[in-house]
Amino acid sequence: MRWCAIYRVSCRLSPENSGAGGKALNRWKTTSNRIAKEINKVSGSQSVVNKAVIIGESERQENGVARAVKVIEEVFN
Repeated sequence: MRWCAIYRVSCRLSPENSGAGGKALNRWKTTSNRIAKEINKVSGSQSVVNKAVIIGESERQENGVARAVKVIEEVFN
């Protein structure tokens, strides 16, 4: 049950849901040209850069590694 909750949280916090990344690409149908196009689109977007900065600041304020270790220990203990 705990892993399901972690997965749901990670899905909600994914770059594409936060606005700090491009849309997900199908790994079987994606070409190198498509990847390059998406990278250029995302890296050239000021709104994406601004959102990434906000997310980065938020993550630095969290004690992420310690929290992850605690969750893993709880799951396996």
